[in-house]
Amino acid sequence: MGIFDKIKKLLGIGSQKDLIKLKVRCNKCQEEIDSVFRKNYDFQPTYGAEEYDYSIQKELVCPNCYDSINLSLELDKNLNILSQEISGGQIINPTEEEK
Repeated sequence: MGIFDKIKKLLGIGSQKDLIKLKVRCNKCQEEIDSVFRKNYDFQPTYGAEEYDYSIQKELVCPNCYDSINLSLELDKNLNILSQEISGGQIINPTEEEK
């Protein structure tokens, strides 16, 4: 491992496979919020106690109106979303963005 690889690792630059990127729209002002969740920081492992492998519990704050958006996700081991619950906003699907 070279010096640049060590620097990338320290800064968290590199692998995109342990990331989930979502766009969330605020219900109050319709602002679109880009969210990035990192496996080594945001994911909560279940250690086999649940039907899903990871969960994410986050409160996002809209930068436009400062309204709270509560997000709860359940993920499998391949980081596919199994279930989602959101209040104060909605997740924008990639197909919806293209419209």
